Amino acid sequence: MRQRRLWRSLITSTFVTFCLTATILPTLAAPQSGNTPSEATTFEDAPLAILFDVSGSMNEADSNGVNKLSAAKTSMTTMLREQSGTRTRLGLWTYPGTLTDNQGCQPGTWIPGLSPTQTPDPTDLDATIRTLSANGGTPTGPALSALIDNLKREGFTAATIILVSDGESNCGVPPCEIAQQAGAEGFKLHVPTVGFDISEQGRRELECIANATGSTYHDAEDAEKLITELEKYQPKDLRLEVNAPAMILPGANAQIIATIHNPSPAPVVGAKAILALDRGGSQRSFTTVLAPQRPLAAIPAGGSVTVKWIATSATNARGAASWKIAVGSPEAGAALATGTINFAENDLTMNDAGPLLKNLHGPVVVLGDSYSSGEGTGSYITNNKCHRSTLAYGAVLGGQTTDIIACSGATSADIRNRNQNDTELPQVQALSALTTPPGIVFMTIGGNDIGFADIVLNCLVNDCASNMGAQRRKLSEITLMSESLEDTLRQVVEAANTPEWVAKRGAVAPLIVSPYPDLLWQTGRGTCASNTPVSNYGFSTEEMTYGRSVLMTLNRQLETAVDKLASVGYPIVYADSVLDFPQPSHTICDSDSYFVQLDIGNVLNQAWKLQLRELAHPNARGHRAWANELISWSQTDRASNTSSTMPDRPSRISLRGIIRLFENLISRSVSVKGELQPPTGDGSAQPGATHQRIDVRNADTIQLDLRGARPGSVITIVVHSAPTALGTIPVDEDGVAHGQVTIPHDLPAGSHTLVVSGLNDNFEQVLFETPLKVSTSLSLPLIAGVASLLFSTIGIALALLGRSQLRKAHAT
Repeated sequence: MRQRRLWRSLITSTFVTFCLTATILPTLAAPQSGNTPSEATTFEDAPLAILFDVSGSMNEADSNGVNKLSAAKTSMTTMLREQSGTRTRLGLWTYPGTLTDNQGCQPGTWIPGLSPTQTPDPTDLDATIRTLSANGGTPTGPALSALIDNLKREGFTAATIILVSDGESNCGVPPCEIAQQAGAEGFKLHVPTVGFDISEQGRRELECIANATGSTYHDAEDAEKLITELEKYQPKDLRLEVNAPAMILPGANAQIIATIHNPSPAPVVGAKAILALDRGGSQRSFTTVLAPQRPLAAIPAGGSVTVKWIATSATNARGAASWKIAVGSPEAGAALATGTINFAENDLTMNDAGPLLKNLHGPVVVLGDSYSSGEGTGSYITNNKCHRSTLAYGAVLGGQTTDIIACSGATSADIRNRNQNDTELPQVQALSALTTPPGIVFMTIGGNDIGFADIVLNCLVNDCASNMGAQRRKLSEITLMSESLEDTLRQVVEAANTPEWVAKRGAVAPLIVSPYPDLLWQTGRGTCASNTPVSNYGFSTEEMTYGRSVLMTLNRQLETAVDKLASVGYPIVYADSVLDFPQPSHTICDSDSYFVQLDIGNVLNQAWKLQLRELAHPNARGHRAWANELISWSQTDRASNTSSTMPDRPSRISLRGIIRLFENLISRSVSVKGELQPPTGDGSAQPGATHQRIDVRNADTIQLDLRGARPGSVITIVVHSAPTALGTIPVDEDGVAHGQVTIPHDLPAGSHTLVVSGLNDNFEQVLFETPLKVSTSLSLPLIAGVASLLFSTIGIALALLGRSQLRKAHAT
């Protein structure tokens, strides 16, 4: 009986995460389709609101020397990745804000577009949290009150709130009183809390909030105490399997997955799973663990459930750290598992990788742009414009047999159907021409489609954050790119997995798409000088916010494209954790950077031109870190769930193929001349930088002859409405960009705009636009008639050939 009471007491303790005071309710379930806010009367369909403290005290360091705000961002963005794919209503409220209430406090507000009623995607919150900076006081009570009042006005009567704060409010009514008042007024509020590295005042505040909302507060060390008590409980019916990495790099995330089996003939209900990690020495090896204790869904007879934890290690972690997991219920008993995670002193190897990278059936092949070719490493295979390097991340993983097709400057068009630099085959075609089928394909793509290099240079040398209209236009354009990226990725994965190659290998070759890494430090650290030659050059906090928004928006489109293809069975996966490998101390702003910085010593010689091209690309150390991150990521659940088959594909001979054949045969060329100029206040082209409307058909080429861009740079050509990159054209020494692009076969008929962008001599953005009216090349009746005639001609030819062969046989 005493053991039973002890068990009941222990399993009621709820642990959640946050380095300092972050909290989450792990029992939160996704709302059912069709629910309205007024129906949200229980925690099962209540919103999950993040109440994020961006006060000045969050700029301080914790006991491990990590900035509190940076640690909070890491915790929250990792948690949000786990929410991806659910239907939970999410919201992000930051405080202090800009408006002052009647108490003289600034309670803050929802980030625009990120309230629960607007049903934002978790990746939207992720991208926004990464741009937050800290300043001002800590009005936690007024912020909590304003958030609850807003939820009430929207019809919600319950909520779970993740309080991201250092726990020491200093303005307005204490948050505990607000929580008590909300409960008294009938609002169902759940704020379980856990704290470590926190002051006594903050501890009392968190305990009060937890008690007022029917939740619990515990120190982080209590998880270990709970495990110790559970070890006394005898196992009975449950079986536990754990998948945890054996080796990671200090500062990396460890994904620990527990599968709980129920071999008994009766379902198991009310079970809990608890994770505890030891300190691993005098310093805590893992600074953050998301929700160490998890309530489990009912485990059916003979069935199983899975629970996953993300543990963030300290950058100074050394040696090894042990973990313990206990699961159980009073009726089913307990099951225990233990293990050890080692911290690598040197780079990881493929022996440390998960099955996706370890079990290859062919060589590594790398496609994409400069981030995959190795631009920035300083050592290149051949002296051509592609800047391919054996120091690039793909070659680090694949060794000497790696085939690098990726080329610096490549756009989606150069992957699909365009000859880059007039010498490089389209990369899909080059992939198909390999003599040995690839075992795996790595890729980055999209950066050149949006002119990312120009954005970096413009922000570095000028104030790129001053034209809000241009910012909104660029971000809006990027949000429409997922369909174009999806088509590009589909062509790559299909080229790598033809039926012949799949049969020859006996397996598929997965396509691993990496996001573009977050190369800027957190805005709370101030202006990013990046070793620039003049003191006032660099990236201001506003420019970093804009740059990070561009990066996150592009990565979100990439992830959407990958997930759509994966959902229909393609062997493709998004290596999400690559995003954070430079953080927090190896950004382009840090002295110990993983990226090429602008060196003042090269400004006055020819190295300047090369360095401008390499700027903001990973250096050799950065590519090794990228490879290490991919090895760590390959041990995760997301990597292991990559499809091992290809979906059914239509026959290669199709009406669309015949249409494209005829479009190519009758295509024509149209000439356009003009001059690029700085954009207007709303981000559009100046009247003097536009051309009269031109009429084109699918597969037509447009010959461009444009001035106004910086000599030695490139211009980027995109067609709207749904942005599709057509390619880039180099600018000669006279400042003239002369080249051609092709209207895509699948561009819908109707009105579009050809948008050309680049940089002028002052590294300012310049634009040129041309309205397009696109019409189909051939009508369907005509195509059908011609196709019928073609097939008839082929049939007659085959018949005549057969008759001729028959006559020869008789003669013999």
